[in-house]
Amino acid sequence: MSTEKKRIVWIDLAKAFGMIAVVIGHALETHGAMYHFFYWWHVPIFFVASGFFIKPVVDNQWGPFFKRRIKPLLVSYFAAGIFLITLSHFVQHQSIRYTLKYYFKLLLGGRYLNLYLSIFWFINVLILATIVTTFIITYVKSREAKLGIMMVSLLLGASYKKQPHIFGLKYTPWDFDVTLFAIFFMLFGYLFFPQIKEWITHTWLIIGLGIFTLFLIWEQHLGVFNFGFFLKSHQIHAKPLSPSLYSTVIPLVVILVVFGVSRWLSFAPIWVYKPLDILGQHTLFVMYMHKAVLDISFRMGINSLILRIIIAIVVPLLISLVYAKWIKIIWHKPVKVAS
Repeated sequence: MSTEKKRIVWIDLAKAFGMIAVVIGHALETHGAMYHFFYWWHVPIFFVASGFFIKPVVDNQWGPFFKRRIKPLLVSYFAAGIFLITLSHFVQHQSIRYTLKYYFKLLLGGRYLNLYLSIFWFINVLILATIVTTFIITYVKSREAKLGIMMVSLLLGASYKKQPHIFGLKYTPWDFDVTLFAIFFMLFGYLFFPQIKEWITHTWLIIGLGIFTLFLIWEQHLGVFNFGFFLKSHQIHAKPLSPSLYSTVIPLVVILVVFGVSRWLSFAPIWVYKPLDILGQHTLFVMYMHKAVLDISFRMGINSLILRIIIAIVVPLLISLVYAKWIKIIWHKPVKVAS
């Protein structure tokens, strides 16, 4: 395998930490300082990491781009959505009418989806942000112009408190207004990937940012400082300074700390970080399925929060490993045609 094709371990570890934070955030029953902390960064880190690997479209070859980057996400979105809606129908004893309406809501996405599908807004926004960001880096040549678009995107996203009502709809389809934040984080990852790789090598910088993060968590606990960053519902509250400032600085500070810690961990013996490394390579299944597993495990009488979190990570991960090793290979195996 060539060097270019090798995975970067610390990125997979950071994605694993992000995935664990997503599961914990959805499992927590109290919304205290730690709950807010997880929401500061657990979804933005995936947008930043996605920005590391996007590339401009060459010679207007948008067809291959959509086939390679967008089609797999769309297929997984609808396949996982239909499966989980059907599963929810039987597990939660929902009516046929409710379930049929929920299948339709899969087209609307965003805040229309909840329960087992409450995280599906992320895929909606990831698809939209990937398309828009790729368009930007393809046709906007100046780095300064890209930086300007990045900042304007965030300022627009943080400029209003409630989601707009489009065409009289209760919620914004596909949470497309949240795409403004995703574009900011994705462009940050794209534009600053070389600098990020440099920054996280400075131990004292990461330690300093880590101490600053702990200070913010403590201040959040005391109520002196307050930052809520709930992207799906576009609820952003900030005290004592502006939402724009907090939305720019705090998620990126915490993400850099996570990247730095992930890099340190990548130097440990492989057996120490291998489980996290594997998780970081299979986050999509866990993202899709963890809400259903959390609910089903609770219905089975598992009351331990920690155990339910572990199950909600391990079960989808095992399914993803089985899919990658056997099912995906069978589905994509070339069919021999008799001559």
